[in-house]
Amino acid sequence: MHSVGEAIEYILDGKVLEYRESSGVYPVREDTLLLIDEVLPLLGPEGGSLLDMGCGTGLLSLISASRGWETHSCDREPEALWLTRENLCKNGKMAIFHLSDLFSGIPRGYLSHFDLITFNPPYLSDIPTTADPRFELALNGGSMGLSVAISFLGASWRFLSERGKVIMLVPHSITYRDLSQFEKEYPTLDLKGTKTPNGEGLMMIEAGIK
Repeated sequence: MHSVGEAIEYILDGKVLEYRESSGVYPVREDTLLLIDEVLPLLGPEGGSLLDMGCGTGLLSLISASRGWETHSCDREPEALWLTRENLCKNGKMAIFHLSDLFSGIPRGYLSHFDLITFNPPYLSDIPTTADPRFELALNGGSMGLSVAISFLGASWRFLSERGKVIMLVPHSITYRDLSQFEKEYPTLDLKGTKTPNGEGLMMIEAGIK
């Protein structure tokens, strides 16, 4: 187990949430906060179920649980799940945890279940060999930075509720033409892409069932 840092504050609805980061888990960075900003308006008071794919530090899971949503935290790294559980427990919140590489370990009982599935997938195609291992796992997206995202999309629709949505980040190297191709490959999905406002080279993808 790696070392855990000091508590970091996040203000949600006027209340202070505290989380910690680990030297062995991808930390909260600009891309994490971009995804959170996109998801926050969707976490309404009516509640619902959210699957935080690749939960990492668990800040998004903590926010979801704090809004009263049924929260599922998923990661392929045991340390990430441990850290997410610690961060939720420190704030008196609960989630259901899945040790899984994408959807491979999610129980079939959750098919057609989730109202929101969020993912900040690995999106770089060229990771330096000297990179911190936690960054390599979190950022190496394979060919063109899209391999993991494509695999995720191909399986995600099976776990969405009738009105469910997928919200994820992908690199700007994906084009609207690519989105059309994805829709042909996955005809059950309705895909929309919008560029993030800060020029980080990322695009926000929203997907729902047609």
